[in-house]
Amino acid sequence: MPSPFPGMDPYLEDPSLWPDVHHELLSVARERLNRQLRPQYHARVEERVYISDENDPGRKAITPDVA
Repeated sequence: MPSPFPGMDPYLEDPSLWPDVHHELLSVARERLNRQLRPQYHARVEERVYISDENDPGRKAITPDVA
């Protein structure tokens, strides 16, 4: 029977499993990116990115999967 949710896997996205799957995907992405980047650059996991200047009341931190 085909999935009733095209494009997603309800098993992997179960709240008790997804954090581990997500962490492992990020680790593999970081490893592969670091192999391709020039020596002075490094992909990092959990690096924060701020969009706007520090005085902006609407400023929010964005945490990308891999920076």
